[in-house]
Amino acid sequence: MTEMQEKLQLEARLMAIEFTLGKLISSLFSQGKKDVVGLMLDNWTKGASTQTFPGMPPATSDLFAQEYEAAIRRLLEGVKELSDEQRANRN
Repeated sequence: MTEMQEKLQLEARLMAIEFTLGKLISSLFSQGKKDVVGLMLDNWTKGASTQTFPGMPPATSDLFAQEYEAAIRRLLEGVKELSDEQRANRN
């Protein structure tokens, strides 16, 4: 397998995990647990923005933290979209 194929495979796996997790969390929203899950997601976002990664050089840790926060935000945006779709389908 080439390096490009490995990168594509990894990206596809990550996207599948994000989608699956988004579906799972959005199903919790649709079951009337919005306040609890919403609070949990708010905490994830706040935690992601202040995450540090010991053992990495400071610049690398900062860059990784930015990527981590962006990934969390992307996941949360997916959860919101899926939740909105589920609510629209019920109505």
